[in-house]
Amino acid sequence: MIGVIRHHSVMQFARSSVLTLPTPIRTLTSSSTSTPTDTSSITPKSQANNDKQKQNLLLIKTYVRQGDLDSAILVLEKHHQQHGFPLRIDAYTMILYAALKKMNNKVFEQVLDYMSKYSIPYDSATYLALFMRYGKTNQLAEVEKLWQKLKSESPHLINSHIISGMLTNIRKLKLGIEKLAEVFEIAKQMNISLNTDAIIYRDLFHLLRDMEDMTGFVALYEQYMAALKQHQVEPHPQIWVHVIYMYSLYKPSTFYH
Repeated sequence: MIGVIRHHSVMQFARSSVLTLPTPIRTLTSSSTSTPTDTSSITPKSQANNDKQKQNLLLIKTYVRQGDLDSAILVLEKHHQQHGFPLRIDAYTMILYAALKKMNNKVFEQVLDYMSKYSIPYDSATYLALFMRYGKTNQLAEVEKLWQKLKSESPHLINSHIISGMLTNIRKLKLGIEKLAEVFEIAKQMNISLNTDAIIYRDLFHLLRDMEDMTGFVALYEQYMAALKQHQVEPHPQIWVHVIYMYSLYKPSTFYH
């Protein structure tokens, strides 16, 4: 019965990928409607503030590349003290991901504290960083709480990277087929299909590999190959690792007879 449910869930999501879909939200950060800037209203003081923002953002980027997170945090602190308002959200998410990579919980929490203090709303990149952190630290309850918060409060921030991150957490934390079906349904509502981004294929192949769901894996492989031939999705090298493993282990030629 489980195999049937798995196969149905995968095929349902795969079928949605061949539809002509509106342009989905694909960037890590939330999108916004740009409006023309009235340069005549820019005062010397506001221009100086903009220049300082750019300078500090560049400093943070440099420190992050060097792996010097303490100095990156110090730039944030000095900016807050001197100006009393936050930097662009890019500055905070850059440090978040660097802290996540180094598993530096102290810096990670400092950034979140600053975002809370200055009422900086989470964007897609912030949510993804949190999903990744909770997944890495096996915080199943926190993953679920964050997922429900995102769905109810900011569903417009759900993009292909968020879906991919949830697939990874479903696999790592063994959240089960019901959660997989729920994520598929949300992806469908947000017009995010398999063909939105190859990383979704990659993580779904990995998930089905861990589930040992060969029926679903074969169905997904057929869909992926068809999408490649029609240039609907970009190839992803890591996918072939999972394909070679599954096909060599389970010899799927028996599924075609």
